[in-house]
Amino acid sequence: MESYLSLLRDSYGATIESVDFKNDYESVRQQINAWVEKVTESKIKDLLPIGGVDDCTSLILVNA
Repeated sequence: MESYLSLLRDSYGATIESVDFKNDYESVRQQINAWVEKVTESKIKDLLPIGGVDDCTSLILVNA
């Protein structure tokens, strides 16, 4: 697993983050939206709308 994470980081500048959708999905949604807004220099705001993430969400793949 560590070699895969190193490959992602070194080759693509990507990371994997484990989050708690089951108990804190709204906070996760807000964190993702904040990250997208930051890396797009506010060109994309609120990528994930209210209700777009819930306790049944298992994976979100984000690239910006």
